Amino acid sequence: MTNISNNTTTNGLLLEPVDNKRLSNLCGPFDKHLRQIEHFLGVEINNRGNNFHVSGTQKLIAITEDLLKEIYAVTETESLSAEAIHLHLKSLNISNE
Repeated sequence: MTNISNNTTTNGLLLEPVDNKRLSNLCGPFDKHLRQIEHFLGVEINNRGNNFHVSGTQKLIAITEDLLKEIYAVTETESLSAEAIHLHLKSLNISNE
């Protein structure tokens, strides 16, 4: 974990098993799903293959990592859409910071 500023941190997350088709499904076309998650949660997500880095507050990083794991599990049996990502985001129990 790296401290970027006073309350912004970066944490690494490895999604396994490595499956390029599932990773592509998770990220969306041109990383659209990742940008959607970033916009909704106020975090920054970068990835190289199955190695993800999430930047934000500790609380939002934890929420984002849990969400990415959950959605990655879904990609085993489903093809994701922007609407599906939206439903996952709306199901989160978070308070505004």
